[in-house]
Amino acid sequence: MSSTGRTDNLHLLALLLLFVSIPQAMAGGCTAIMELEYSQRNTIANVRGTIDNEECAASSGDYKLAVKIRDANGELKTLEFPETWQRQDDQPVAFKGDYPIGENVDLVNVRTKQMHCKCAETPVE
Repeated sequence: MSSTGRTDNLHLLALLLLFVSIPQAMAGGCTAIMELEYSQRNTIANVRGTIDNEECAASSGDYKLAVKIRDANGELKTLEFPETWQRQDDQPVAFKGDYPIGENVDLVNVRTKQMHCKCAETPVE
């Protein structure tokens, strides 16, 4: 508490640009490239980024965001948030989201886990 009798909140801000390349896993699969940027805003992890691949235009997939936090006791914990994505053309997919991380924690990092990419089937003419 400050000398004026009020409580000052400390806002931590962390910024990291992360490039993740996921290898092609199977026929019809594609290599997804994700760029992540994240910051902490009190009890929220704000995550922004893009997903792209060079193998096919129309594609979709899923992944988990793994959000690592350090609690007030200094213990590391990982929170997981499942997400999906889809695109109809060859442009990168932009995404953003706010993820609850709890009170009295520090955001350590944000990573992707179990990312899948699948090319859309091309219609037969």
